[in-house]
Amino acid sequence: MQKEIVAGAIFLLTFISPTPAPPIQTSQVKQEEMIVYAVQKEDTLGSIAEKQYGSGDYWTNIWNINSWIENPNIIEKDWILNIKEKSDKPEELKKELAEKFFQRQIAYAPTIQAQTEANQPQPTIITQSDTKPIATGATGPLNEVQINFLGNCESGMSAGRNSGNGYYGAFQFSPGTWRSMGTAYDRADLAPIDVQIDAVQRLITRSGIFTQFPGCSARMRAEGLL
Repeated sequence: MQKEIVAGAIFLLTFISPTPAPPIQTSQVKQEEMIVYAVQKEDTLGSIAEKQYGSGDYWTNIWNINSWIENPNIIEKDWILNIKEKSDKPEELKKELAEKFFQRQIAYAPTIQAQTEANQPQPTIITQSDTKPIATGATGPLNEVQINFLGNCESGMSAGRNSGNGYYGAFQFSPGTWRSMGTAYDRADLAPIDVQIDAVQRLITRSGIFTQFPGCSARMRAEGLL
């Protein structure tokens, strides 16, 4: 009798096994690939973006991921930055960084004005009969006064300016930003002034003058031109 009970128990264990537990589902989050970059002498966020992404417009991506940087216009040699994969287009600044950037522009404007009032060069006037006057120019085409001020601030309105620092033309385009404007010229300093003006108008409409020209736009604000 005892043998029959044991045999029956073995039979039950063989054919009535517990249902296996389903596999644990784990969420798989794609991790963005990062590289580290050691800041070199005379680097800016724009120049680093030019080297890493092919366009200075992507400086916002770098500041967003390295939000500990207090002032995007001042970075120091040997700082270590994280650089992530290139996005389809330049990122909007995070809200807190955008507010910080705007406040620094306002604070910086009187300093720039004081430094340049004593030795302000006489502006070169470029006539634009087809330029539509715009009230602010902050996110749209500039009027004639604004475009002349910007060009003189950047280069003395020198269409053939090659500063030797990777920026070219009257409005000091980086090569990557210039290529993104789709002109027929390899560099800004090789293009006629009217082509450069058209390109800068489209650039400001696309990205805003405070993003593209932080120093000169601060001066323009101080002068009441923006």
